[in-house]
Amino acid sequence: MIGLILFMIVFFVFILPLTILVAVVGEYLIRSFALYRIAGQTGACNPKHAWIPVYQYWVMGKCAEECDAQTGRGGKKPWKWSKILLIMRISYLGAMIFLMPLAFLLAIFGGGILLEGISWLSIALTVFVAVCAFKMYRYYIDDPYDSIALVLTVLYPGWISTALLIASFFPPREQRASAPQADVEQCGGAAVIVAQESDEG
Repeated sequence: MIGLILFMIVFFVFILPLTILVAVVGEYLIRSFALYRIAGQTGACNPKHAWIPVYQYWVMGKCAEECDAQTGRGGKKPWKWSKILLIMRISYLGAMIFLMPLAFLLAIFGGGILLEGISWLSIALTVFVAVCAFKMYRYYIDDPYDSIALVLTVLYPGWISTALLIASFFPPREQRASAPQADVEQCGGAAVIVAQESDEG
């Protein structure tokens, strides 16, 4: 019995907080490196800004805007995702720090509307981050794999940073589309690959 109590104390005082800390730091490093690469590849903004906590949400929005612009899918009045994500993130952090204790107290006495409001703010931020992630997936990944990546990261939001990092190692799909293609000609039942010749003279 004493051994179990000691284990519970060690688990909740040391092991659990350390595990959470490692997960948070690991997520931050992966997200920062992914946005650093994407910002550098797209020229959206200074890649070093991706390492600034909270402000990296502005970087994510800028990367999404630039990916939209380079793929020609931004629309006539593109959304300012950089401002939207930054404002939403600051609002959510402010709500968690200053309003969450009050929200719990109100919920105990039957007034859970504030707690529900914070939950909706969290859901809205998650949706906006997923939209921006999809714009970046679409910049790197061909159809329908970009949509599959979106579905997986919506189902498992913690994987968005990892998925963005993996996507950043693919060449942009526009570059792949404009690269010279090999013509395949059928000759006596065998495929002969003839490289396109560049025009000279």
